[in-house]
Amino acid sequence: MTLPMTPTEPPRSRTWRRLRAMRRLYRNVGLKFFALFLAVLFWFHIHTEKTYEVTRAIPIHYEMPPESLVVVSDLPKDLQVRLRAKGKALMILAFRKPVYSVDLRRLKPGRRKVRIDPEALKFPEFIEYQLLDLSPKELQVIVDRRRTRTYPVNVQLQGAPAEDYVVLETRVKPGSVAVSGPAKLMGRFKYIVTEPISIEQRTKSLKKRVKLLPPSPRFDVKPKTAEVWVRIEPLQEVTLQGIPIVLHVRKGYEGTAKPGSLKVVLKGPKPIVDTLKPSHVRADLWITKFRSGKYKFAVRPRYPRLLELRSYEPETVLVTIRRKRR
Repeated sequence: MTLPMTPTEPPRSRTWRRLRAMRRLYRNVGLKFFALFLAVLFWFHIHTEKTYEVTRAIPIHYEMPPESLVVVSDLPKDLQVRLRAKGKALMILAFRKPVYSVDLRRLKPGRRKVRIDPEALKFPEFIEYQLLDLSPKELQVIVDRRRTRTYPVNVQLQGAPAEDYVVLETRVKPGSVAVSGPAKLMGRFKYIVTEPISIEQRTKSLKKRVKLLPPSPRFDVKPKTAEVWVRIEPLQEVTLQGIPIVLHVRKGYEGTAKPGSLKVVLKGPKPIVDTLKPSHVRADLWITKFRSGKYKFAVRPRYPRLLELRSYEPETVLVTIRRKRR
């Protein structure tokens, strides 16, 4: 059985319908936009004529004391002001924020209270508002005399070099800087640190200029930067043989150790290892409390700093102690 086919609409007829729909859409387009504009304007007028209660942060500008004095206490950056105003006034305040000025120039050393005067809070004259509350209502200001002292600079390293590498030394120039700040707080720190310097997975030395970090914002550091050199060297192993075991026995006695020397394996920075000699390592046994006889003692070598003891043998020795012959 053959089904009848649905006749298709000619392409020209579909295009014509689309054109007619677009004509209806754009008919009186100017009038439509004007109506939309009036609606938005009406909505805007209604909402800006409403009265709101809001809290705004008003920046505080401080007139600081002379250079011979310094403010120790933490001062707030803003006043929290609660006010009642119309929406259009609040919109203006979003772009023209008032600033409250606090004059600290005449304060003397000690703890002082500074009252916040609401009358000194100046808003634009054409704005109608009602001030409901503000916080804080007074400031606790601690003023101290400024002192200047010299402090050493410590390099602050972050991370660790690559495997089998080590920081051999660090240098900083200048090695000390002048720090000025509150006299009563000067004794609370012993040095100034650099900003962190990353040496993570490094295999080469580095040299760079970095910032110096003051102990707190109340202090000023001069100069504010320093040049730091971090020396990074590879690690290397070395084997030293024939390290003599030195016996320290009580007076009138003598002793012999068997074996009489050590074999030592050390690991350290290549520049140090390259100059290392057996005489730089010692193996001393202090056995002054023992009399004649044979004893077994554990022995451990002493070696220069920056080196790591990998192994040594023997770990124990047989010591024979006897009286000296007259």
